[in-house]
Amino acid sequence: MLTNNRPQSARGVSCARSRRLCSLQTDRFKTTLGHYYPVDLDAARIERIFSTIIKGLYYRVCKERLPDGCTFEIGRLDPLHVDEVWDQWQSLAHNGPFRLGRVFGCAFMHAADVPGATLWLLWFYGPAHGQVTLVGRNTSPLE
Repeated sequence: MLTNNRPQSARGVSCARSRRLCSLQTDRFKTTLGHYYPVDLDAARIERIFSTIIKGLYYRVCKERLPDGCTFEIGRLDPLHVDEVWDQWQSLAHNGPFRLGRVFGCAFMHAADVPGATLWLLWFYGPAHGQVTLVGRNTSPLE
């Protein structure tokens, strides 16, 4: 499930309020990992958007609606682990990949014994543009 992207430290709060460039440091070694502009995210809105996308994709592929009352969890895969996760998916029975041009692609798995329980990989843009890969999971209200 997504969490609000709110800075936890006083320094992070200060950067967020001023909208200035902040440095990202590790807590343990105080090493600077780069710079970023803080952005507030509306986690509930993001989950609504991606649950709507998943419902539409499921209907398009399976020709049936997900059961009412399904719950959704959305998260982002670490870019360093995308290839590893995809390799694991290749050894499992999954549907896809389905692509929409060079901008969007997805693949999913569903539990045969639990109607409406699915696991999704959604990716936006290709590696040349900094691929963003999300994992979506929904659970059936029957679980």
